[in-house]
Amino acid sequence: EVYGVKDAVVLMVASADERNFADQRFLEYALWENHGVPMVRKSLTELHQEAKLDEATGRLRLAGGLEVSVVYFRSGYGPECYPTQAEWDARTMLETSLAIKCPSV
Repeated sequence: EVYGVKDAVVLMVASADERNFADQRFLEYALWENHGVPMVRKSLTELHQEAKLDEATGRLRLAGGLEVSVVYFRSGYGPECYPTQAEWDARTMLETSLAIKCPSV
């Protein structure tokens, strides 16, 4: 609602080999059932390949044109989360977008 785009999604940044997914799924379902907001889970590597930042507007879009309103970080807290430049580039793209970040850098 605060972001101002009705069909925007929440992006959860999770590690590719995430094992602690039960609480993440609970949050995903709660967002959808209580607020009608879809959540998409992606790793930094996937985001590097699939996400695009509109340089003119700062809007972050996923494959299929989905606009991201909130980036919720469940990964990316330590250097081990950035094995290549691709993950750093993805993080930079997320941080420079208009999407609300949680937690913020």
